[in-house]
Amino acid sequence: NGVTYRLVTDSTGNTALTNGPFQIDSSTGVVTVRDGSLLDYETATSATVYVEASSADGSTAVQNFTVQITDKNDNIPVLTSGTTGSVAENAATTTVLYDVNAADADGSSANNTLTYSLKGDGSTDDAEFVAIDATTGEVTLKASANYEAKTNYTFTVVATDNGSPSLSSEKIVTVSVTDVDEFDVSTPVDTNGSSNSVQEGSTA
Repeated sequence: NGVTYRLVTDSTGNTALTNGPFQIDSSTGVVTVRDGSLLDYETATSATVYVEASSADGSTAVQNFTVQITDKNDNIPVLTSGTTGSVAENAATTTVLYDVNAADADGSSANNTLTYSLKGDGSTDDAEFVAIDATTGEVTLKASANYEAKTNYTFTVVATDNGSPSLSSEKIVTVSVTDVDEFDVSTPVDTNGSSNSVQEGSTA
């Protein structure tokens, strides 16, 4: 007897499923994707498919199958840290002047692990003066700041995921240098070599 196939909503086989993510060839029983937008790894990592086989003699049988959904790198990293920072002049080069914070909504570590970098060549920014930890996103100066020589640093931070192809986001950051009182006031001295005198009754 000839057998035909259809997708149904559950194990009872009472209701055909025509608007789900999958479709089935009624003659061969081959299941393919009908609407991939209904498959979201971040929502569910697997889907259950119910297949009903019907014979010409009127007999039917339903069997369910589990389909594993694999993650796709379809979420761009989102930078949540601000656009400004500050550092005191003369602070040690280990001082963190900016900390990149970012998140990736992809559901697997194969796509949501982030690395951090700096963008720019120093021609129009200050990327040459700073360094970034690729794992933590902490930004430090290569040499201690000097407020009298430079009052701020501007650079671009980039967060990149490890998907294939990878996705990234970037943000321009400006870090202000705060002035530190480095020089004590000197003792007043008399720069006029002549004797100090004034005539009584002198006017201002």
